[in-house]
Amino acid sequence: MPYCQNCGAEIGDHIVYCPQCGAEVSAEKTFKGAEQKTAIEMPPRTYVNESLPELVQRNYLLWLVLSLVTGIFSFIYLYFIIEDLNKLDKYPRPIKVPSTKIDTTQVIIWLVVGYITSILLPFAMVYIYSQIFGKLYDYINSHPMKQTKNTVSGKYIATFYIIEYTFILLMTAGIIVAAILGPLYGNYALYIGVIIASVLMTLIVCGMGIYMYILQYRWQEAFNERVRIINPNARMVDLF
Repeated sequence: MPYCQNCGAEIGDHIVYCPQCGAEVSAEKTFKGAEQKTAIEMPPRTYVNESLPELVQRNYLLWLVLSLVTGIFSFIYLYFIIEDLNKLDKYPRPIKVPSTKIDTTQVIIWLVVGYITSILLPFAMVYIYSQIFGKLYDYINSHPMKQTKNTVSGKYIATFYIIEYTFILLMTAGIIVAAILGPLYGNYALYIGVIIASVLMTLIVCGMGIYMYILQYRWQEAFNERVRIINPNARMVDLF
């Protein structure tokens, strides 16, 4: 049985990349047979676990419920998944596979400026979530070790958010104009229009929000599968 020279994991024949650490495998870089294993000192089997940060699976549905109860949990979850991507970036990968590292300083700056100015908050969310989705999407689609679950690209997320915020802005502007013109002209039709527009906007925004939750669930499922590929015994963490 061949063994990866980088981490010491057992690998099958004709494997190009080690399923444990992602290092490129060649005939010159493997240990084969019991005689060679005893003649050459192998790295310890726990090399990856001891030298790299632990990757864990997360229960998104639980985080979603808590986030709906109080918004603070959505930011805690956001912190954890950014940390997860930065931990994944520390694991060996082929050269052509892009980094999953996210600059946490930029994320903090975007959030602080967004909440202080309010008007920049939508742009902050576009940046943050396009990075989160895009990093994992590029990693999965560039990695030679494929998986069944995937997420959407960062460009898709950015486009989704831009459409959502543009729609909200236009509908809000229309409702405000109708509300102002109603008292001036005494036209009850304008009031009815405001009510209908408000109900429609609420339904559409809720629908888009639900769709975003589905995309986030798919993202976490894709990340969990990648973690299991790297470590089949990776633990599932419900919260902390």
